[in-house]
Amino acid sequence: ILAGLPAIEWVREGALAVSRLIEFAAACGIQCDVETSGKLVLATDARVLDRIRVQIDRWQPRLPALRDQVLSAKELGDEIHAAAALRYSGARLQPDARMLNPARLTAGLVQHCVGAGALLCSNTAVEALDASRGSAPQLVTSAGRIQADHVIVTVMGDASTAVPEVHGRTFPFRAYAIATEDLGDGTVASLLPRRRGCVDTRQMFYNFRPSPDGRRLVFAADYLRTGAEETQARRLRSLLIKLFPMLHGVTVENCWGGSLALTRDHLPHLQVVDRVSYCIAGNVAMASHVGRLAALSVLGQRDVESRLQERRAPRYPCSWISPAAFRGPIRVALRVMDAAGVTVAR
Repeated sequence: ILAGLPAIEWVREGALAVSRLIEFAAACGIQCDVETSGKLVLATDARVLDRIRVQIDRWQPRLPALRDQVLSAKELGDEIHAAAALRYSGARLQPDARMLNPARLTAGLVQHCVGAGALLCSNTAVEALDASRGSAPQLVTSAGRIQADHVIVTVMGDASTAVPEVHGRTFPFRAYAIATEDLGDGTVASLLPRRRGCVDTRQMFYNFRPSPDGRRLVFAADYLRTGAEETQARRLRSLLIKLFPMLHGVTVENCWGGSLALTRDHLPHLQVVDRVSYCIAGNVAMASHVGRLAALSVLGQRDVESRLQERRAPRYPCSWISPAAFRGPIRVALRVMDAAGVTVAR
């Protein structure tokens, strides 16, 4: 049981979040490079592969639509290049997993909102939220004060101290990604012939996939770093070459970073207090899902298929200390766990 729901219900909720987002993007005509080629969870050792197999066997009777399967090390050779396949003991194949381009999704959402008459105030910081009981909530911003019938507070990454209700309830999990230069025809297909996204079972996991045009490789790893993007690009490139040595002469074309909102229980949260809704989620699909549920609540409606319950996100201990103070120790702890073979059955 996780936060009042069986774990299997969280699996269903995640699938619902993805389907709702894809349906909405299609209905709005947003072109965000939706990929339906599936995903691989690469097992770094045989023990975690056995745990994944047990997990699938336990869930499939209660989720008839679940088509996940376990691939052996030999079968993995048909999915990723042999040089990388040798590093893994097998994989979990999620054939129904989907990927999209979050930048294009965001751009499309902005256009859709503007077209619907919404006013977007960019570069406008929220400095305080006055939500006294019984009165209309007010926002104090860098551009002035706003009074609203209802406020929806969303959190992705660093939670501002301007809203104490959410401050200290998320940890900004810092991540960087790189995209290689154009590798031409055939190179990416030789590395990932089925065009699947990949993530492995390390604590400091590798996460990589083809670009939508199939000509570049996108790669993320080595988390909780800060500093110049040039430095992160060099670090990530060296890890990518360890995984795919044949890319030793390839350059990095782009590097970018950001923070994900990691909650203490690793679950999404929606809480409504008077006329203020607080939304916290750690990935694109679930963030969109929780935001949609909050909007429906404002309208006096609900999604009858959703089992997500309103509840407050737990606060992290020592939340008055800057998260930056914890990044180094957490990095060390994750590396020690990887060295000890402590894996995650994703």
